[in-house]
Amino acid sequence: MFHQTRFFTSELAVFMQTHAEALQNAAFLLGGRGALRRTQGLLDAFGSQPALTRRMQRETVALHDLLTLQNVHDGDRDEAYCFAMLSPESPHVEEICLLADGLEDAMTSAGFASNWRTEAPDGLSEYGRSEDWQ
Repeated sequence: MFHQTRFFTSELAVFMQTHAEALQNAAFLLGGRGALRRTQGLLDAFGSQPALTRRMQRETVALHDLLTLQNVHDGDRDEAYCFAMLSPESPHVEEICLLADGLEDAMTSAGFASNWRTEAPDGLSEYGRSEDWQ
C-alpha cells in the first residue's frame, strides 16, 4: 500500500543537498552545460538513492575534480575554456574554493579513501574526459 524509502543522510548527502544551487552554479561556470547536467544528475541521485552507489562515487570524484581545476590544463576539455573565461578576481572564485574544501571534507567523512585520486578503482583517475560531460 504505502511504500516508504529510507534515504541515507551522510554528511556527504547533506552537503550536496545544502549546497545544491552553489554546486550547480560552480559546475556551469567551470565546465559549461555538460558539467551542469552531470552535477544535476548527481544531485538527483543523492535525493533518490537509499545508499551511495559506485556511480555516485565516480560522479562525486568528477565533481571534485571540476571544482579543484584538475583538468584545466587540457586544451581539449571544456574546463580549459571555461577556466580561461573566469577572472581570478571574480567573487565566484572564493565560493568555488570553499565548495571544493567542503566537498572534500564531506567525501572524507563518507569514507572515501585518502588515496581516492591516485588509486581509484575501475580507472576513476581517467574518468571525466570532456566527452563524459556531454
